[in-house]
Order: sequence, then C-alpha cells, then structure tokens
Amino acid sequence: MMTVKEIAKKLKDAWAGKDCKAFDEAVASLKDEAPGTEVHLHTGEGRSAYDDDTLKGLFEENEKKHSAMDERMTACEGAMKAANDAKMKDAEEEKKKEDEQKAKDAEKEKEEKEMADALKDEAPAGEEEKAAKATDSSYLVESFQQTKAKAEIIASGIHFPAFDKAAPAKDTFMSICGLRKKAVQMAARDADSLAMIIKLHGGKTFDAEAFGKLPCNRVKVLFDSLAEMKRLANNARATAQRTDVNAILNSNQNAVVKDAESFKSAREKARKERGQNVN
Repeated sequence: MMTVKEIAKKLKDAWAGKDCKAFDEAVASLKDEAPGTEVHLHTGEGRSAYDDDTLKGLFEENEKKHSAMDERMTACEGAMKAANDAKMKDAEEEKKKEDEQKAKDAEKEKEEKEMADALKDEAPAGEEEKAAKATDSSYLVESFQQTKAKAEIIASGIHFPAFDKAAPAKDTFMSICGLRKKAVQMAARDADSLAMIIKLHGGKTFDAEAFGKLPCNRVKVLFDSLAEMKRLANNARATAQRTDVNAILNSNQNAVVKDAESFKSAREKARKERGQNVN
C-alpha cells in the first residue's frame, strides 16, 4: 500500500507529465486510502478545481483582456498598413521619377546622336567625324553657302540669316534647317513651284505648317530635290531663250536686230517657225 505522501507525489508527477492514466490511477489509490476525501492538487499557480462563479469571473476577465489585445492588434495593424502604404507610395513616386529621368536621358541621347549624324551629312567630304564633334560652326561654312544658293533658286529674294563661325554647331545647323524650311514654304505660294513640291511630296497636299514641324533630315531631302528641279526648269527656259537668239543671229538679213522692237519681232518670228507660242 502507498502512503498519502507517495500518492500525492505520484499525482504531481502525473500532472506535470500530463499523463492522464497515471493521474487517474493515483486518484483511485488515494480514494482507496482515504474514502470520502476530496482531492486538491496545488501546482503553485492556484487551485486545480474552480467553482462556477470563479470560472465565470475568469472567463469575463479573459474576454476583456482579449478584447483589449484585439484593439491593440487592430490599431497596430492599421498603423503598419498605413506605414507600408506610405512606403509603397514613396517607392512608386521614386520609380516614376527614375523612369521619367531615364526617358529624358534616352531622348537627349537620341537627339545628340541625330545631331551628330546631321552634322556629318552637312560636313565637307572627309571631314564628317570632325564635324560631328565640333564645338563651333567652321565645318558648316560650305553647307551654309550651298544652302543659300539653293534657297535663292527656290525662292528668289529670300532673306538669309547671318553666319558666325564661332557659333555652336547645333545653333548654326538649326539656322540652316530653318532657311530650308522657309525657302520651301515661300516657294509653295507660287503655282508652278507648288506643283513641283506636290510632285516631290508623292502627290499629297502640301501643308506649310506641318512641313515646318518635320525633322531636318526630311526637310533637306525635299529642299535639295526642289532646288534641282527648279534649276533644271530655269535652265530649260534659259536654253529656249538662247535658241531664240541663235535663230535670230543665224537668220537672213531681213531679221537683223537693230533695236529692241526689231529683236522682239525677230524672236516672235523664230518662235512661230518652230511652232512655239509667241508669248
């Protein structure tokens, strides 16, 4: 038979080890030793059995603690979400700024490359690479002079911008491009020139304002083509006039030119003989 002390120890060990079977056996042994005795097991944390009122109070207290904890957790989660949202917003703003800066840098790099290529196209033969890196306009002298000559063919009497060798190459190039645009736009006011422009433009209606917004490389192509077409037309007219003069000089004595009036009559006669219009 076990003593009460031994049983009590067995109960404590079973409780500590959460051994339900051993605990029940110890309780049964204790009842055998002291029938009618209530068992109270002290674990250092209070009684092992509670009455209804005590349990109700404990449950209510526990509910209050849990409610307070829930409130603190909700407030904490709200604060953490707000902080996280603010952090994400800052990150998005930062990324947006970075993307915008990258786009600006890419656009700047593109413009610089296009300008370098344009300066190469404008440079004299053999000087392309130097012109692309030039800080002044010394390599654009020839291009400027050629542009002036062509602009005069396209739009006689056009006003030319000033040229400064010391000016930045980019500024001078844009001035040359502006002169080309202006010459074509002025030429479009003339019916014959407009017909040439439309032909060069693929038969499409010419919009002077839209043309002014075109990239300089496209403007140069139309400008050069129009200048050549106008030059050929001018040469054709000049050749026709020289033909008139040659016909007059090689005709019989009755066509001798004595004054302006006789020249006019002789020219008209020569044109009629060739089947051309008199005017």
